[in-house]
Amino acid sequence: MNRKNIITMSLVAFLALPAMAQTDNTFVFTDAQGNELADGDTVVASVYDATNKQIKVPLGIKNISGKKTAGSLTVDLKNMPNGSFTTCAFGSCSANPAQSVACLDATGNYSEPDLNSEWKPAEGSYATWTATLQLQKRAVKTLKMPWGDIDQTGDVEALGRKVYVKFVYADPAGINDIRRNSSDSKVVARYNLNGQRVSSAQQGINVVRLQNGKVIKYLQR
Repeated sequence: MNRKNIITMSLVAFLALPAMAQTDNTFVFTDAQGNELADGDTVVASVYDATNKQIKVPLGIKNISGKKTAGSLTVDLKNMPNGSFTTCAFGSCSANPAQSVACLDATGNYSEPDLNSEWKPAEGSYATWTATLQLQKRAVKTLKMPWGDIDQTGDVEALGRKVYVKFVYADPAGINDIRRNSSDSKVVARYNLNGQRVSSAQQGINVVRLQNGKVIKYLQR
């Protein structure tokens, strides 16, 4: 093989890399307000439901392609410190998986968020960890039957958007009371868990810096 052919083949391989790595946008994650999340976004799940003893994932799934498309969802739980995890998406559910879940359905006509997922931590085992959720586009196989067509979900065709969910299970008894009647407990700055400065208390974990220099976390329900 001559030098010209080697250079040409190398150029073709280089140009093909972006196409292979491109993220499929058939399905998207949405937040509680219905806004789309970008690939690689991080959301915080910190609201502990004391009745059901769980922390829900504040996300939905939406098909924005306008086409009949099958999909699936994988959840990487290798960092889960304790408890159990349940996910329902794309018409099926998976409970307490060791590493990941795959939920899929062949109808694909999702105009509303279709994700119900929660972590049930071991009570009192406080922890912070991150799960990785990734969407997948799957093929749809149509079977011709005497009574009509039947759709079946096929193989994964492309990887979709990925988001990171940071779970925060904090000890309410360990959170300092910053409402003491003392001049040195005045709040001079307030932040969310992403390090962004906020003007008022947000639902979940808040981080505040006091006039005396102390930095305190507390839970806002």
